[in-house]
Amino acid sequence: MSHYSPVPPEDRVYAKNYRKELLPFEAQLVEVSGRVKEFRDHPERTDLQSLLLVNLTIRPLPRGKPSKAIKLPHLWVLTKHIVRLGIEPKRNRRVTFRGSVYAYFRLGGKSKQRGLHGFHDFSILPMGQAELESFTPGIKQRYSNDEVKEEPSD
Repeated sequence: MSHYSPVPPEDRVYAKNYRKELLPFEAQLVEVSGRVKEFRDHPERTDLQSLLLVNLTIRPLPRGKPSKAIKLPHLWVLTKHIVRLGIEPKRNRRVTFRGSVYAYFRLGGKSKQRGLHGFHDFSILPMGQAELESFTPGIKQRYSNDEVKEEPSD
């Protein structure tokens, strides 16, 4: 399952309160540091348990580039992605990870209640070392049509 929205940037409709700060970094690697504030269980699916990171500092990678760190007040991340990296999230502890900025559709839950269903927003997908090494940055690569069409043989 891909986390990325299948809709190219020029065709998206963004929610009124989307994370504008992350827009220029879509399909790029960033380093995230934030404090774990809250855990939220999903009523039906344990794989959708999430945690709330607050006081986030996001730095574009590689660090040698002259770019400023971005501050975000909060970000929800699936707990399973943090645990997969070998990080044990505990309340009030700071966690640091690297990941890719991606656009996604807002779906159910509070998004539906607030009338934001179907709009786009941005988040960060935590990535392990193997994923980081094979990651190809760039929005054009993410939305290029790589389907190879086979020629009919006679």
